[in-house]
Amino acid sequence: FRSVTVSFTNKHTTTPGSTMRAVLAVIALAACVAVSSATTGIDVSQLYAVSAWQCVRNYGYKFAIVRCFCSTGNPDHNCAQSVANAWAAGFEHVDIYMFPCPQCGNARLQVQRLYEHSRNIRFGQMWLDIEGSQYWLGNVGSNRAFFNELAKASQDFFGSKLGGVYTNKVQWDAIMGSWNGASNMRLWWAYWDFSPSWSGWSPFGGWSSPAIKQYAGDQSFCGMGVDKNFY
Repeated sequence: FRSVTVSFTNKHTTTPGSTMRAVLAVIALAACVAVSSATTGIDVSQLYAVSAWQCVRNYGYKFAIVRCFCSTGNPDHNCAQSVANAWAAGFEHVDIYMFPCPQCGNARLQVQRLYEHSRNIRFGQMWLDIEGSQYWLGNVGSNRAFFNELAKASQDFFGSKLGGVYTNKVQWDAIMGSWNGASNMRLWWAYWDFSPSWSGWSPFGGWSSPAIKQYAGDQSFCGMGVDKNFY
């Protein structure tokens, strides 16, 4: 956000009405600057044609995050083609995400399977999707232990390609309780206020700020089912 400053040098010739109009103009300009500087993107969990991706790209969306591991405990076999289609449509950054299966057990093996599945896929970073308490283990102690195993394996296999954690306060607290065990990782924060800005942010889980905001979910756009994101 770039600040915009306007000074009124002649108070004798500036009427209250014109001053108010000038102030409103500054506010509007600042809002436009903030919006224009936002980088927007989408995340998807299904396969879509290059033409659909191109439609989204034509609206100015620049980055994509594609599901590459499903809550069933298996790699998403559409991942490679989805990522390739996003690149082909001109997206500048394409990441992947993992929806783990805590009830399947063996977090390390799940991460290893994702790594082997994705090693020939061109992508930027891998994110861990932490949501849906019904998919987890029923108590925060077991959930934290599984997450620690998941995070350690992700760091071992993906190294600097590990992007961080997708969650929000409601989901995190329901699954992990009041715990800051992932605060050393970056946060992809879900908050559906339809504003590509940091509006609504309040610290939780030890995170002081998010890296990405998912600002709208379950959207139909260019014939795709997407969530919309910003950083």
